[in-house]
Amino acid sequence: MSAAVPARGKLIIEVRAYDDGTGLVATLLERDDAETGVELRGTASAVAAPDFSVAGVAVTTDAQTEYRDNNGVSITAAAFFATASGREVKVRGALVGNVVLADRAELED
Repeated sequence: MSAAVPARGKLIIEVRAYDDGTGLVATLLERDDAETGVELRGTASAVAAPDFSVAGVAVTTDAQTEYRDNNGVSITAAAFFATASGREVKVRGALVGNVVLADRAELED
């Protein structure tokens, strides 16, 4: 399969996957229009404020990051980092180099 690279020189592929214990198994591969945002969902690991990982992708937070619990209620960064390890999370942000700078980090389960 081939895909034309858009004029901007970027090809965006949306990937949805789950961890089967031996690696990630893709459930969706879809070409998307170029976007500036990134969304990750998965289990939080390597949690040490202000950083953590989701499915092996490094995430960092800053003073502008919003944190939410599993009911969508705003929580503090301290509350998020105290409970995030090993939990399902959703992160929205921007890719800066090879790290996602989170605009929002949410507990999912």
